[in-house]
Amino acid sequence: MLKQKRTKIFPIAPSRGSPSGDAVDAEAARKMGPPVPTEDINKNFGGSKKMPVPNLSQLIEQKTCENDQLRRELDCERERCRASYRARTYIAAEASRVVESLQQALINFQELHKQIEEEQELKE
Repeated sequence: MLKQKRTKIFPIAPSRGSPSGDAVDAEAARKMGPPVPTEDINKNFGGSKKMPVPNLSQLIEQKTCENDQLRRELDCERERCRASYRARTYIAAEASRVVESLQQALINFQELHKQIEEEQELKE
């Protein structure tokens, strides 16, 4: 048997220098994305550096207000849930009364229908 030699493929090592603009554009195009200029990146992050840092008392006040608002929303949601439960309970009770009433009406109808048939048989 003859053994075939496998060819070895070595990756091309990147150059040690800084990449040129064309190389960056080519790499971005290869990855299917447009190149992002660094000026835009610096502009986006520059605004957050200029914002003042709130002090501790401001943070506490802000979080307290948020907490109060969340508690009010939770209370409203709980009340809606209770109202929904009461409505479902009421509807279920009414539905069971209606079903019982319909069953009784059906029984009465069947009895009357049976009496009418018996009377018709007697007349014949």
